[in-house]
Amino acid sequence: AVLPWLDLDADLSLSRARFRDQDPVGRHVPGAADSVLAAGATVHDFHGWFGALRVRYFGPRALIEDDSVRSNATLLLSARAGFEVRRGWRVFADVFNLLDREDSAIDYYYASRLPGEPPGPNEGGYDDVHFHPVEPRSFRLGLSVSF
Repeated sequence: AVLPWLDLDADLSLSRARFRDQDPVGRHVPGAADSVLAAGATVHDFHGWFGALRVRYFGPRALIEDDSVRSNATLLLSARAGFEVRRGWRVFADVFNLLDREDSAIDYYYASRLPGEPPGPNEGGYDDVHFHPVEPRSFRLGLSVSF
């Protein structure tokens, strides 16, 4: 605790994921993040107030074994603020994706073709990055009761 009512925390992970065998295609593990950070500040019991600010960061990732196609980094910030209105009764508000970033939750690289599209250069479709976007900025209001 930095102060009696304030905690700071951080977790950092750095990795270098590679396949063991020497394959001409490459040794990178597709989708393996080289760096991940989760950090935050939490306020508790501050004259009835509580809250938190959290950040999650996933660094760029190799999407194919030779590392020639990489994803972009993902950065998400969320926040919570609340007040204990009486003992055991708490109201709070959450904001997810506070910066309203349009990052990807996950990325893949493979060939695809939509129905009706003409065949691609190799008759197998078009190689491209496919992704699942993170949720847009969203809000949640809540009430919790402890017995």
